[in-house]
Amino acid sequence: NIRSYPYHMAENMDLIITTTEHAEEISALLGGSPKLVRIALRPESRCLSRIIRIRKEARVGILSQSSRFGQILLGTCQDYNHSIQLTQPVLLSQTLDLESYLADKDAVLLPKDFENHCSGKDRQLLSDFAARKRLIPCAYEMDEGSFLYLEERVRRALEEKPI
Repeated sequence: NIRSYPYHMAENMDLIITTTEHAEEISALLGGSPKLVRIALRPESRCLSRIIRIRKEARVGILSQSSRFGQILLGTCQDYNHSIQLTQPVLLSQTLDLESYLADKDAVLLPKDFENHCSGKDRQLLSDFAARKRLIPCAYEMDEGSFLYLEERVRRALEEKPI
């Protein structure tokens, strides 16, 4: 756990990669370590293009594993498709009557690996929904600038590492 033993991480790692969201906290824990590499994430292009193509006035739900991911998807929808009717994100881990939840939705966004986090019954309900309406698996990826920055930092770390 980095909060309990931050000094071990800084000593034992060549680089510490984190998102911009967590960078300040981790930097403070590590005393501003130069090993820290901040990267920015964005929605996968396939997910983003599907969000953009949701029809006007469609009723869209968001299922997520964490409230943070749900809020990110909500913000992405608000930024890229103003004409849809969004509901607040719902956690997959909550006790949820999924059949009722899906009944009035035209599209649902959910984590790319949602199958790993729901029951067989819920997987079947989502599969049935996808056959009639839009089920949009979502994930985030590193943006190009962060990728180039990370690639450069890895190259430098390898050059500086004793043989």
